[in-house]
Amino acid sequence: GKTMTVDRTKTTLPQAVTALVEEAMSVLCRHEKLAPLHAGLLMKLAEYVQEEEEGHLRCRWGEGEYCYGGDLNSMATGDYTSPRWDRTSVSKLDLRGAEVREMLALDSIERGRKFTELLHRAVSVGGLDERSLADVAAACARACLIGTKETQWSDTTNQNSTITLSRLRFPRKAAFFTLVAAEAMTRCCSSDDYGAADNDDAARRASSLYLAASH
Repeated sequence: GKTMTVDRTKTTLPQAVTALVEEAMSVLCRHEKLAPLHAGLLMKLAEYVQEEEEGHLRCRWGEGEYCYGGDLNSMATGDYTSPRWDRTSVSKLDLRGAEVREMLALDSIERGRKFTELLHRAVSVGGLDERSLADVAAACARACLIGTKETQWSDTTNQNSTITLSRLRFPRKAAFFTLVAAEAMTRCCSSDDYGAADNDDAARRASSLYLAASH
């Protein structure tokens, strides 16, 4: 009979989410009328990487708000299940060492790279009209200023240990996307597809975006 093989690149939640979204985008990229949906899905995936992926990574190792370690209301009956990190080799690691900090830092950098790559793909979607492109680029700029969550880890030897939220921000990327939005709005000003009032509004928005990018 046939031997079943497992694609281990899709066995963790972040990889599974990425694989499913990429399949959807392979359909949405086939027609220019679907360009707004294609760009929107890229932005949704970037938002997942920005806000949720870090927590799902820690959940894999039995830590974080997404980790289920047993019925929290069962302590009174004595059948409480301890968190997974109490039952795995992770609890034996010294998570305060320099090597671990370097590993977490590299993971944070890789997440930031993935995040900005998705934003670049969003503004590069063909078929977007100028106003839609300006909206997408402006949203990318805002996302870069918010930044991505750094990979954090609490001290498993300290029950009162908490995680201090820290982010990697990308001000230069934000300036780039702001400039893309400004150029798109500038092209709207000279378009005959809109009325005079719309063109005046586009001119004001373009001026504001150019000023924001200069800062």
